[in-house]
Amino acid sequence: MADQKTNVNKKKYIATCPFCGTKREITSNAPNRQCLSCALKEIHKAQRAIVIPKGKPFIGEIRYGREILSKDAKHRFIWAKCEDCGKERWVSHRGTHNRTICRHCAIKRRHRRDSPAWNEGRLLPNGYKILKLESDDFYFSMTDQKGYVSEHRLVMAKYLNRCLLAWEVVHHKNGNKQDNRIENLELLPTKRFHVVDTQAKSLIKRQQRKIKYLEGIILSFEKKPELRVAHRQEG
Repeated sequence: MADQKTNVNKKKYIATCPFCGTKREITSNAPNRQCLSCALKEIHKAQRAIVIPKGKPFIGEIRYGREILSKDAKHRFIWAKCEDCGKERWVSHRGTHNRTICRHCAIKRRHRRDSPAWNEGRLLPNGYKILKLESDDFYFSMTDQKGYVSEHRLVMAKYLNRCLLAWEVVHHKNGNKQDNRIENLELLPTKRFHVVDTQAKSLIKRQQRKIKYLEGIILSFEKKPELRVAHRQEG
């Protein structure tokens, strides 16, 4: 009770916080004293101060994310070098299971023939099969922007021992786009001959479908004569 009476009887002063501008009563004569909330903010800001080490990191150096201005401030990162291209970068430190190659080189490894993920190329929706070639390959000039080439064109180019020209067309004799045997392939000088052949084959297929349809009608009339009579009456 005595302590409460002494606090009540103490003289109070009006102080203004220099940061937020709030006014409050204090017992000491310090008009420019900051308030409690601003003082706590300054303490937390000092605790969260980022100290960035100077100089280039060395291979195997480990730092926290806050030291390299990463979003994962609490996780550790290690300065590593890519085995393929030699690029140095920060990698998430996972003990002994750290990534030894960069993301760009990892994508390249997927398209190599010695990669476990290699599946002998890809099959396009139009039925043609494409293969991935390395930049140092002799037939790399036949590839597209992503480094892929059609398998039937590559087979013909290897058979002729030269790169095919852009206007040359490789035709499948039996019409099966996945049958890329050299016996089934034919090199045409331009697309004009290929268009004539494809139109002729499509016409033959349509006629064959019509013949099968008419044969089915004839067989149905032979099995059920009453259908023939009904058909004549309708006609």
